[in-house]
Amino acid sequence: MALILFRGIRTNYLFFHSSTLLSRRNGALFCTLQRPNTLSNVRAESLQTNESRTKSIQMATKELSEQKMQGYEAVIGIETHVQLSTLTKAFCNCPYLYGSQPNTTICPICMGHPGTLPIVNSKVVEFAVKLGLALNCELSMTSKFDRKQYFYPDLPKGYQISQFDMPIAKRGYIDVDLPLEFGGGHRRFGITRVHMEEDAGKLLHSESGSYSQVDLNRAGVPLLEIVSEPDMRTGIEAAEYAAELQRLVRYLGVSNGNMQEGSLRCDVNVSVRPVGQLEFGTKVEIKNMNSFSAMNRAIDFEISRQILLNNQGQLDQIVQETRLWDDGAQKTVTMRKKEGLADYRYFPEPDLPEVVLFEEYVDQIRQSLPELPEAKRRRYEEMGLSMQDVLFLANDNSVADFFDAAVGKGADAKLAANWIMGDIAAFLKNERLSISEIKLTPQELSELIASIKKGTISGKIGKEILTELISKGGTVKSLIKEKDLVQIVDPAAIEALVDKVLAENPKQLQQYRGGKTKLQGFFAGQVMKESKGKANPVILNKILIDKLNAGS
Repeated sequence: MALILFRGIRTNYLFFHSSTLLSRRNGALFCTLQRPNTLSNVRAESLQTNESRTKSIQMATKELSEQKMQGYEAVIGIETHVQLSTLTKAFCNCPYLYGSQPNTTICPICMGHPGTLPIVNSKVVEFAVKLGLALNCELSMTSKFDRKQYFYPDLPKGYQISQFDMPIAKRGYIDVDLPLEFGGGHRRFGITRVHMEEDAGKLLHSESGSYSQVDLNRAGVPLLEIVSEPDMRTGIEAAEYAAELQRLVRYLGVSNGNMQEGSLRCDVNVSVRPVGQLEFGTKVEIKNMNSFSAMNRAIDFEISRQILLNNQGQLDQIVQETRLWDDGAQKTVTMRKKEGLADYRYFPEPDLPEVVLFEEYVDQIRQSLPELPEAKRRRYEEMGLSMQDVLFLANDNSVADFFDAAVGKGADAKLAANWIMGDIAAFLKNERLSISEIKLTPQELSELIASIKKGTISGKIGKEILTELISKGGTVKSLIKEKDLVQIVDPAAIEALVDKVLAENPKQLQQYRGGKTKLQGFFAGQVMKESKGKANPVILNKILIDKLNAGS
């Protein structure tokens, strides 16, 4: 049996804390903090940015790619926090349910009451090892937790349990394929470290800004922080790096990766320097980006802002600070200045043992890893699919599983990809459904493709059947039989239909033979109408052309 060793104490690796917690009242409890009025305008400076400078930066952002960075290059690194999909919090057995009433999923441990002791949720360790392996990291067979000391109203203990000098994973990398519309290409970005920590609570600010309310539901929720190397150079590279991390955690099942819920949060560090200079420029941190496209735009704006200040000789205006992305104004604004490196006074967490991993435990997790996005993309390329097909199919694990299952049932890979990326994707988008929520099965998609390929039905009828299969289910064979949809392939039957249409449209026939050859489409449409869409189009067009040109 795979085991984790906590400072010499051997426990089952599926260990969960099951001791009884103190009872608490039901209902929503708030801790309200009053703010002095003088603090309500703390961000006023950032909101009073000179309008002409903002417009100049926005124009520079638009022209960034054309001007090729004006002799500068950007250096970008990202710190990503991934909220783990565990049943309980990191150090107590409170659940965390997004959207719960404030302060209803808390206990003395996650509230930081004196005398309480944390106990490690072993699922957090398992998920950390799983992600570390997927990111090609070196695992630390011995790691520990540390206290990160800082004060904030939503941090009830006055410190955060994190990892400092002995993270559970380090020195890895992730491979990314850029979309074709952004030039395509393959990139590899380094991973500095992956470490375990707990989340803080959440402040709910009043509209007036005079007070804030504290919701501690999120306090103690397990996180993995992934720190990248400063290997990215453009906004699109950074956005695709973050999107690949989202794909990865979803494939692994360690997180839902929803940015809107805060399950995947990215803080981006951006600086610029002249091309060829080894020394980094002044680093600026950007927060408040809730989509990958917003991340792309925020980074490109910040790059342009810094290049503009460099070109105007105002290098001293680029200071180490945290800036927020204002999606409405499409610009970054100052949130707070950083006077220097924060002193978090880290020291080992005295209430938690070291985490020691056994090789048997690591091997078991390694063998349980699914096929990851990068491996899936390479496999799809070997199947002869285009990069556009590859990126679409591998983006969503459930879509990739559906595709693989259809191919496994005998469907042609390219045709299956076309149907999934075309009609099926359009239906999913319109109905706001996932592919696992429709009634079409991979078996029936394979059967549909085979029926069209054999000539049993036409492609047009195939689309009609597909719509029925997606919304109501059933089988291709039963629908063909029930609706009498078998394609007409008998040349004599199709010729009779052509003769009938030509006889009923003498005026158009005369016009065609007089030189209006575009009317061929009109006649083909009329024949298809007569056959209720069942005439084989190849045979139909051959017979029709012969008949139309017979009197020329």
